[in-house]
Amino acid sequence: MGAGRAIFTRIHPEAKLPTWGTVESVGFDLYTVEDVTIKPGEVVLVRTGLVGKPPIGCHFELVLRSGVAVKNPGLVLANSVGVIDPDYSGDTDEIKIALLNTTCNAFEVASEEFGKYTSKLYTNGEKHFHFKKGTRLAQLILRETLRPEIHESKKTMRTGKRDGFGSTGV
Repeated sequence: MGAGRAIFTRIHPEAKLPTWGTVESVGFDLYTVEDVTIKPGEVVLVRTGLVGKPPIGCHFELVLRSGVAVKNPGLVLANSVGVIDPDYSGDTDEIKIALLNTTCNAFEVASEEFGKYTSKLYTNGEKHFHFKKGTRLAQLILRETLRPEIHESKKTMRTGKRDGFGSTGV
């Protein structure tokens, strides 16, 4: 059963079109177009050389391939899940994989609200991650996009206190 057409344009001569790993795979694999090294504490935007357009009424979600995560502890998507809007499909809107190497022993974070602070991570040591051109690092998952009308209410939708995070048990 089809879900419309996902259209991809190669904007790099080495770009490979996404592929399905198996007949029943949910996400299609994305390939890198260049060798990449990710140092401890570093965020790197890994190029795919592709611009994508999902079917009407859908968007893409970019996730790390599970095998990559298992074989490379400490490597994560910088934003957990990458949501790619349908209108991110112009000439230079390349799909990139934002990877974060969390194997650093300490890193510094700065924000206007909290100022600058250093946080220590306890890891098995710092590690550089290396990937060759053509590596399948991430997958795109096609999701239906719901766009409800937004309305303002003068009152909350529920009365009473529920407590929030973890209030129904962990």
